[in-house]
Amino acid sequence: MKFSWRSDKGRPEGPVCHESARVVASKRYPGVRYRIARVSFGRRTALIARIRELAGRAEYHSADDSSEDRIEAALVERELERLYVEWGLEGIEGLQIDGEPATGATLLERGPEDLFREISQAIQQECGLSEDERKN
Repeated sequence: MKFSWRSDKGRPEGPVCHESARVVASKRYPGVRYRIARVSFGRRTALIARIRELAGRAEYHSADDSSEDRIEAALVERELERLYVEWGLEGIEGLQIDGEPATGATLLERGPEDLFREISQAIQQECGLSEDERKN
């Protein structure tokens, strides 16, 4: 008896190549491309550890309808977006901010907000999070 999973048929020759990041062309800014990390076991574990506290704060504040809690929940949501971008953005090209090539730090501090949010959403999609999971 021969098991197909042990067969050499269809097996690529040479090593299997895995890219730990992927390049994404911006949908909002033609010519801008950014490199985001792919998820691995170790990277996901590190990310979960970093978001655990923030996610708990977001859930706590979103449960109340007071304006103070709504503001705090919105702040925590922004902190989570920042965390995702700091964790997953490896580089950006085709964008200058104040005459200098953009970096993750300059994008965060002085770059276009809609591009920042696009990158944050791409990273969250790469992590396999649904819209509801991202909010929790």
